[in-house]
Amino acid sequence: MTQNYAVHSSFIDTHSNQITENLLSIISVDSLDPNMINIKFRNAQFLVLINRVLAFIIAVIVLLYQQNYHSSHQHKSFFRTKQPPFYMYIYCSLSNIMSSWCQYEALKYVSFPAQVLSKGCKMIPTMLMNRILMGRTQKREEWLFAIAISFGMSIFMLNEQRESHHVDDTINDSFTFSSFISGIIILVLYLTFDSFTSNWQQSLFDQYRSLTSLHMMAAVNFYSILFTLVSLLQQSDFFPSLSLLFANPALMRDCIILSICSAGGQLFIFHTISTYGAIIFTLIMTLRQAFAILLSCFIYSHSITWLGLLGIVIIFASLFFKSYRKFDERRSKTSMVNSKQNHQNV
Repeated sequence: MTQNYAVHSSFIDTHSNQITENLLSIISVDSLDPNMINIKFRNAQFLVLINRVLAFIIAVIVLLYQQNYHSSHQHKSFFRTKQPPFYMYIYCSLSNIMSSWCQYEALKYVSFPAQVLSKGCKMIPTMLMNRILMGRTQKREEWLFAIAISFGMSIFMLNEQRESHHVDDTINDSFTFSSFISGIIILVLYLTFDSFTSNWQQSLFDQYRSLTSLHMMAAVNFYSILFTLVSLLQQSDFFPSLSLLFANPALMRDCIILSICSAGGQLFIFHTISTYGAIIFTLIMTLRQAFAILLSCFIYSHSITWLGLLGIVIIFASLFFKSYRKFDERRSKTSMVNSKQNHQNV
């Protein structure tokens, strides 16, 4: 039952996030209103604010409903459990915002394939951060598996981006060495913040067993709203974006759809982290990118080069080897238990 739920959660999370990304790209470029000309809306930070507000409202409403349900049926408050101090959510909220900022800021200094390449290597910094924050050590074969997955993803995704983008669109010859170093530093910060976010959330889930995905969702989004709102007000972008939103029903509709998909994705993200940990979550998100590219190749008849096929073979061979190793370990433990029982019976 748990395994089936995990598969369904990962599937829904994958597609809700995919819808979110597609809608974000549509809204950021054009928002069509039948009564007006095309609207150019490019303030992604304001869209993030809307997403966080709706996600916070949904989480609070569900928590209040659960509080009333538990109070009426079990005569105790749902919130009367041990929860982490509220300030502890600040760290993962701020790191989440900073990872998003670094992800887009890096494009000013490095090529798009370089950024894509860094996304394919997220498992390794996640495992390092898991050891730093939680003191957990992985087996040598786990590190080899992470390196193989990262290598295969890097080959596949980098090859796909080179096929879909011309070199002169992604590489700026005017980049100086100092700009390149700046871009590398920002990419390292992106991987650091991103790996810190999921591992910090996992550490909170491990320390406070009564903490639920909804608690995490409400608290993290609360601080994200504060940080994003302050940034928009400081840049004088909040009120112009708000006026544009209320003046265009089509834009508001698209933003609401985007926010609903984003909130649904957050629920499954936090559930995955709380149940299976940050490393499994990073693996799911990494493979999601590969499956999305692979699916687009079949749907839109894009060609896959031999280098791309090599990356796919490395990824699935690594997954098969990992699954086989776990099956072999489980079978060995079962045989040992059976042999002990037979020995005791004799």
